[in-house]
Amino acid sequence: MARFLVYLFFTLSGSVALVYEALWSRYLKLFLGHSSYGQIVTLIMFMGGIGLGSFLAARYLRRVKHPFLVYARIELIAAVFGLGFHFAYELMTGWFFEQAAMLQAVSPMLADVTQIGICLLLTLPFATLLGTTFPLLAAGMIRAFSDGGKRSLPMLYFANSLGGAVGILVCSYWLISAFGTIGALQIASLGNLVVAIGFFLLHRAGVGVGTVEASQESVEADRAIAKRLPAENKNPRVALWLTVAAGTGLASFIYEVGWIRLLSLILGSSTHSFDAMISAFILGLAFGGLFVKRLLHRFTGDLAPVLGTIQVLMGVFAVLSLYLYRPFFDMVQASHGLFAKTEAAFPLHSVFKYLLCLALMFPAAFCAGMTLPLITWRLVRETGRESFTGVVYGWNTVGSIIGAAAAGLFLMPLLQLKWTIFTGAALDIALGVALLSIGTFSWKNLAGNRKRQVRFIGLRVGAVAVIAAALLPAFWTDFDPAVLCSGKYRNNGSSRGDIVEVRHGKTATISVGQSGPNRFISTNGKSDGAIWCGDGEKFPWKQLSDEGTVAMLAALPMLTRSEEYDAALIGMGTGMTGHYLLSDERLQSLDLIEIEDAVIDLAQHFRPRNERIWNDDRLHIVVDDAKRHFYANRKQYDVIISEPSNPWVSGVSGLFTKEFYEHLRHFLKPGGVLVQWVHGYEFRDDLMVSIFSALDTFDHFEVYRVPENAGDFIVVAGDQKFDFISALELAANSSLDDDLAFLGTEIAQFGPGNFLASSRTLRPNLDEFAALTNSDYFPYVEQNAETAFFTANQVHLPSAIFDAFHRYTDLMEPGRTREAREMQARVRRELAAKKGENPGKSATQRRLDGLLSAPGKEADWPHIEQLFLTATVHSSGTSFWLEEPYVKQIGELIETGVVPEGMKNRFQFLSSLAEEDFEQVALQLAETIKSSDPAILEEPYWVRTFLTTALRVSDSDMIDFLMSESVGKCGKLCADERTMIQAFVKLEKQNPGALQLAAKP
Repeated sequence: MARFLVYLFFTLSGSVALVYEALWSRYLKLFLGHSSYGQIVTLIMFMGGIGLGSFLAARYLRRVKHPFLVYARIELIAAVFGLGFHFAYELMTGWFFEQAAMLQAVSPMLADVTQIGICLLLTLPFATLLGTTFPLLAAGMIRAFSDGGKRSLPMLYFANSLGGAVGILVCSYWLISAFGTIGALQIASLGNLVVAIGFFLLHRAGVGVGTVEASQESVEADRAIAKRLPAENKNPRVALWLTVAAGTGLASFIYEVGWIRLLSLILGSSTHSFDAMISAFILGLAFGGLFVKRLLHRFTGDLAPVLGTIQVLMGVFAVLSLYLYRPFFDMVQASHGLFAKTEAAFPLHSVFKYLLCLALMFPAAFCAGMTLPLITWRLVRETGRESFTGVVYGWNTVGSIIGAAAAGLFLMPLLQLKWTIFTGAALDIALGVALLSIGTFSWKNLAGNRKRQVRFIGLRVGAVAVIAAALLPAFWTDFDPAVLCSGKYRNNGSSRGDIVEVRHGKTATISVGQSGPNRFISTNGKSDGAIWCGDGEKFPWKQLSDEGTVAMLAALPMLTRSEEYDAALIGMGTGMTGHYLLSDERLQSLDLIEIEDAVIDLAQHFRPRNERIWNDDRLHIVVDDAKRHFYANRKQYDVIISEPSNPWVSGVSGLFTKEFYEHLRHFLKPGGVLVQWVHGYEFRDDLMVSIFSALDTFDHFEVYRVPENAGDFIVVAGDQKFDFISALELAANSSLDDDLAFLGTEIAQFGPGNFLASSRTLRPNLDEFAALTNSDYFPYVEQNAETAFFTANQVHLPSAIFDAFHRYTDLMEPGRTREAREMQARVRRELAAKKGENPGKSATQRRLDGLLSAPGKEADWPHIEQLFLTATVHSSGTSFWLEEPYVKQIGELIETGVVPEGMKNRFQFLSSLAEEDFEQVALQLAETIKSSDPAILEEPYWVRTFLTTALRVSDSDMIDFLMSESVGKCGKLCADERTMIQAFVKLEKQNPGALQLAAKP
């Protein structure tokens, strides 16, 4: 029972340790600026502390009479460290950012060293404590059960690793989501306390006290081995085994870093995916340790050939990933048809991803998990020194640190992905060959024994053949860049075109691809921007897509400036946003901040479209984390534009948090603006509102739709409302219109006419969602964005605001809303007139024309009405609506008496709304609803139009009726829209006429 409890508590201890590592990774990536840096530095710090703790424990272990009691005290101290970590993090990182400018001025290297030093202070003492636990516990078990470690050492490795594999998944998928990082730290501390109490009680029960004494069975086995060994092989070979321990750690962590990059391309680079990769690797280590328990019961020979064989197999399994990567991509592609895109299927999909990680990592990790228990057991048994339980672990972590740092910071950029993995595998195989060459048997010992000589030669030849078969194909087998960068985890592997260039950078794999004249840049297989690079060809698309997004990211901040200004741009992408900004003569300087060198290098492929970023002296490209750059330079800007990747990508959601926006406020001049891109595709309303809630740290913000692109939105935030200058005035100061002429558009299309809502209209949702504001320490978006990505969700709230004749924004900011709608309608008309074109009728318009050619009373009027509302959507709710050709045509048909009564009443009702004749509207509302088919009351367009009108005219009875018979029965309204509705209704009930008053221009 005592043995079982030891393993149980040590499993919990391993779980808690990996919870801490996962949390440190999240904290340090906030501090260092990118998830890859945070993960590598966390790994180095964690492993470094483990190694240092192991060495310290090894040195003083003989003096420890009660190892379980000391273990309990260490866990208790760890609990205190865990509780204080967040406070220490905020204190130290806050000091660094306050001093960053001074440190950067002295030397950028000094700033780097100071930043890493703070990471050391935060994590190394804590990790060192954790590193002492295994040697202490191993010594206690050897003393308690007198088996020389044959049974206890493998089981301890297994229990601790198994706990770690489970712990990191629990932290990733549950703890942080439920309690935030601060709450997760507190729960981990509670885990430390439970372990401390458990081992204290075991100590009081007398477990783990004594000295290292091998059992009689172990002693006899040792003597039997010694008799069979030649004299020269009786030396315990301490230096050799410690070298092997370090070497296997070095090699395995090199290809682990490579595997993580490869799996990021296969599975997507979300935080959950990273955690699954680490867990799968640790699980392999756990079961390798468990297998050693069985192996040691049968093991009677020299350790060198056994370890040599394990090392060779480890390297062979690692190098196989170079040849088997295609099936993994294919399996991910096949999974799109296997799993329904629902939240219920997401857990199954997560299990599938975990199994893929195991398939890639488990065989080599299993072999790696066998090495340390074998080496530790051999040295403890042959020397009688229990200190080797710490020394072996320590040297292994030294190798692991070197491997992780070398692979992440040097080998990946220098050798690229394939050769990084190959290097780690080759090191393992080389180590194995060296061990096999010094095995028990030599040619001299085999003299005169033909059978053994043949066996000796056969084994060596077979080993060479296996090694050659594993390594040699790598020299003519390359990763197919089209497969690597296909993003099959996202797009079902549909080919987007040819890959122009791939670069495996320090933080991510960056690629540029081309499909005809369309060229795109991707990060870990996820497209981060596409532009038209046709040589002399006219831009062919009606939908602007990414072209419109980057144009608006530049145009909107330009339109808020009435004089010279300075700007900063976070993220390069295709370089088009910077190119467009530099078209403005009033722009004095632009700092373009990009953390990955490879993005800057590959953006050259978008020339000449982005030519200004390469030859305009006002542009300064900075390779750094944005937050650190701002603090280090202490420069204030009139405009800061944030153009990151999607927030489901690990590390990116930190650019959408309340704390990040609070930092940015310090670096905006009075009247300055933050311009933030937010996407609506593969996202959810609650996640978008969580970001809006974070942006509420500014006094005022406004949300804009990107024209011709339903999936992208731009937020402009500042400490005051924005005065937009005339688009014509801007055109006189920039050449942006010349750029946009290529797209068949102009600056005015990307102006304030795209206004959707401000923080005033969104206030009910912001107040409702305040507790789930996206934060560094409660990363609501990061934890949930992958689910939205998997289910291919779409944000509905912007459409809910936009898709009605009379909108929610008409209640709170009607003057602004009407002005914006009329401006955009005017721009659309002027663009069509400038082009001198009848822009060709859409499918909707062609169908409507056919139905209206000679309609009678028997015509399909519900379908006609639906097409009519779609065709007039761009002028709905404005004075231009009455001038629409289809509006005039319907009006003429009404006079002929062929239009049904219900549609006639609705048409006249909308006409009164367009004229803002609210006295007439109040009289028409009830009759319009009464004459309509009841099914209309469950259509979102009419639910919104009728309800907002009832609120606008303060018709209490109609509000109650619509809430019961329309809003209550319409299943197409999203939760956030219902929150907004309930807030407006509550305001009207509490203060009748309040919305009527608010709605007056």
